[in-house]
Amino acid sequence: MDLSQITNAKVYDQDNVLSGLVEKFSIEGRKNTTVTHKTLGQVGILELPARPIQAIKGKVMANHLDRELDVSMMNPTVLQDWQMHKKVDVSDAGGFSAEKSHTLVWHAKFYVIGDDGSDMELGEKAQLEYEISCPFLSIGVLGDADPLWMLDVYNDIHTINGQNVWPD
Repeated sequence: MDLSQITNAKVYDQDNVLSGLVEKFSIEGRKNTTVTHKTLGQVGILELPARPIQAIKGKVMANHLDRELDVSMMNPTVLQDWQMHKKVDVSDAGGFSAEKSHTLVWHAKFYVIGDDGSDMELGEKAQLEYEISCPFLSIGVLGDADPLWMLDVYNDIHTINGQNVWPD
């Protein structure tokens, strides 16, 4: 069994400038809409995935963001364009495996649709958790030609490992 651990998550803006560190970037789940089939004489109801994916929503909790990025996160009309590089250390039966370890790249374009407020305590780091909605999300391995999974709502693209999910 391989055990993986994310050791850091650096945020790069659209100009590939390191702009912060992310403690948490979570997506609530990728879910397809469904179509229900039930006809006269059919012994059961069949529910199948439909083409559109439900809205991709999530949360971002950052340890540190540059001031400009922090300010832009307050504006709900700004489409944020982030790349997050997450080093994944893999250990197997022989211990740490440099060959299996890799860097995951999440490329997300999202709107901030709210935040969960914040509280500050003396001596504790200040954090703000943002609620987001992603019209574009790509997850891949650094150096690979095609992302493992990509959804681009504005351009009607949905791929897995570079292959269209719904061929024309």
